[in-house]
Amino acid sequence: MESTMSELYTLAIFHKFQDELFQILGDMVKMTHEDEHYRFYTIERAKVSGARVRNLLVNKSSEHVSCSCKMFEFDGIPCRHLLAYFNRMQILDLPHELILARWTKSAKIKTVVNDVGGSVQQICDTSVFERRNKLFKLASSIIDDTVLTEDGSELLEEALCSVRNKLCAMNLGSEGGQLSVSASHVSIPCEHIFKEPLQVRAKGCGKRLKGEKEKAVKKSRHCNGCGLTGQSHDKRNCPKLRNISSQDVTMSDDEDDEEADDGDDVDNECKCLWYIYVYFFSCSCLFFLVLMLLHIRVAG
Repeated sequence: MESTMSELYTLAIFHKFQDELFQILGDMVKMTHEDEHYRFYTIERAKVSGARVRNLLVNKSSEHVSCSCKMFEFDGIPCRHLLAYFNRMQILDLPHELILARWTKSAKIKTVVNDVGGSVQQICDTSVFERRNKLFKLASSIIDDTVLTEDGSELLEEALCSVRNKLCAMNLGSEGGQLSVSASHVSIPCEHIFKEPLQVRAKGCGKRLKGEKEKAVKKSRHCNGCGLTGQSHDKRNCPKLRNISSQDVTMSDDEDDEEADDGDDVDNECKCLWYIYVYFFSCSCLFFLVLMLLHIRVAG
């Protein structure tokens, strides 16, 4: 089953299918009961406590299998419960009803559009692209073998001319050059160009969304500094506030100078008082020293 689905599914979908296929080893399939039309199975993990039990319903007449997890209905990929049931029943190929065409490699190839641009036609048996690639490979190998010799090239040219004549005779109708209905030409659909959707700002992204009329109305600028409206300045560069600030700076400088002068005067007064104190202290010390010397001389 794995090798078959690797050829049908695209690479991304096959990896998801492979992940589900690897998990069937730990599942246990048990048939609970059956009636006239259905068989009921339960699937649970082996040696896993608290694991969720899934239910399978099998139709006896159509052999249609459905699981309670509904993974196939949501993702379009068979779940591991269905694959575990197929493994127990030794069903080697996945049922066709469980293979969605949109996940296969030939999903886009099998849909073509006619020249007129009418209804979409489905090619059920084999794809035009598959037949075209097969013929290209065959023709390329034949040309590589025959181009080396002149006789082989002539033989191939004669065979191709004969095949072309037979195809023309087969495709031409009785009305002189009209193609038959069974051999109607099917062309490759042109590439569709889709425009990008309009960008919509999400809720709570920042500023309020404004309409075209609101954007067209130009509001006059109002300065909160001088209180004028319609000016080219605001509070940050208002000339009135600049003048006031410059005057404040000048006044503050003058006050600083006055405070500095007052401080110098106070310092000078403190120094004078300190010098006077030192002078009187030194004089008193000298006076007491003279008295002590006189007292010693008189006592001696």
